[in-house]
Amino acid sequence: MTLGQEPGGRGRSGHIWLGDPRESARRTRLIAGGLAASTIDRQIFACPSGERHDIGLIAFGLALREQGWRIVWLGADTPLPTIAEAAADLHPAAVVLGLTARTRADRPGDDRLAVGGPGATPAVAARLGAELLARDLVGAASQLSAGTAGGWS
Repeated sequence: MTLGQEPGGRGRSGHIWLGDPRESARRTRLIAGGLAASTIDRQIFACPSGERHDIGLIAFGLALREQGWRIVWLGADTPLPTIAEAAADLHPAAVVLGLTARTRADRPGDDRLAVGGPGATPAVAARLGAELLARDLVGAASQLSAGTAGGWS
């Protein structure tokens, strides 16, 4: 399927029109509503204040859900106090922040913290005392699962 083909059905190439890219992103975010249905410890996923690009983090959450994790989805542009409060209330195995830009992020509490995305650099991870996740979703999911099960590095 591709975006932006012919409205109202299949184009000549057989591609399905998914509509406006914003609407497609909204539909993808609806999938995030099902992230919590799983069997092992939970993780909190959020994009900090100023970070509005959450589709990569949603995809990562789906990869972890396939491994049995419960994901508490706080979404894009989440204020740090909200992330910290959720972590204090839920005692997650990890808090995962998605960073696509050089958004100024601060550590949202004392819980295990992981950062991923194009804006997550070794310097950002070091400043936050966070695990820097691999760039590919499957590798990052394995890394986070192994790090949580075997003690955080």
